[in-house]
Amino acid sequence: MSFQIKKETETKENLCIMKVLEDIPGGVLLMASSLKSGTEEIGAGTIIGEDSGNAGQYHIVKTAKLQANATNSATDYRVLKGHQFKVADIISTKDVASCKAYAITSITETETAYDTLTVGTTLGVTMTAANGIVLVQVAAVDSSGGVSVPKYTPKAVTRDTVEVDESLNNIWVGAIVRGTFNESLLPFYVNTDLKDRLGARFLFL
Repeated sequence: MSFQIKKETETKENLCIMKVLEDIPGGVLLMASSLKSGTEEIGAGTIIGEDSGNAGQYHIVKTAKLQANATNSATDYRVLKGHQFKVADIISTKDVASCKAYAITSITETETAYDTLTVGTTLGVTMTAANGIVLVQVAAVDSSGGVSVPKYTPKAVTRDTVEVDESLNNIWVGAIVRGTFNESLLPFYVNTDLKDRLGARFLFL
């Protein structure tokens, strides 16, 4: 297993971290293999979760914000740019009751304002973009709706902006486990369900 120690502190990115009350001594190993090809950095304030099957290995909790409304029979979901979703990632949301979970079969990135995530089977619920719906990578396909959970349970927030090399080598990164954050400046979107899973040790303003 390869990894690198690379860190770059960016004042603008770190503004999302308002107060650090506790972190993990020595940081954690962030697995880069699940990142999109071409990723150059992961910003401070990224929510990460530990791989339940591989203790000590952390992954980002992938999210994307809905950019346009979707019907209950849609298979195309328009999301804002800047997400880390890849083909085969399974998506769902807790922002709409009874949402199903299915894998992404293709991603169209030709538009300047949004990307389109296409799934093989509809998620089965009406989604209104104005409600701030956040799609999340989940652990498994859910054809019944409403029982999906994040693939990696949120446990920490990255303390630094870290560089990612072209080979997607794994990276050591500082990890906050208690603190206060400016939600509007986070590098990736977070919803109520993810905040609840992080718990009271994390305050988002």
